[in-house]
Amino acid sequence: MIIDATDAVLGRVAAFAVIRAKQGNDVSVINCEKAVISGSKSYVYAKYDHRMNMGTPRHGPFLSRSPERIMKRAIRGMLEHKKASGKELLSRIKCYSGVPDALRGQKAERAPKSDISKIPNTRFVRVSALSNHLGGQ
Repeated sequence: MIIDATDAVLGRVAAFAVIRAKQGNDVSVINCEKAVISGSKSYVYAKYDHRMNMGTPRHGPFLSRSPERIMKRAIRGMLEHKKASGKELLSRIKCYSGVPDALRGQKAERAPKSDISKIPNTRFVRVSALSNHLGGQ
């Protein structure tokens, strides 16, 4: 199953991917850099800056800066990733920036009620902009 994250809310796409993985499907999330996080730019940046600066370099938390890893981390937060069942579910879900050649031309689904037009306000940040702010590619 392929899920397109273009103009979709990050958390809703992540929850939809987890539900499909629990049903036994192998899930691929494409266009992760085009997903959005609701909230003002200053709030979202401050939240992620705080998460990046807490802890120590040796002991974590270890947060990635690339868009597909930001999506994967959101998905991981919705699973019991320290248990065998959660690890197995997480291994079924793959995240990609853009569309890889192997998945090009295949039909992609959209997560229900995840469109950007469903956000009650117009404040949001794209995952690509957040990645650039954190120092990613």
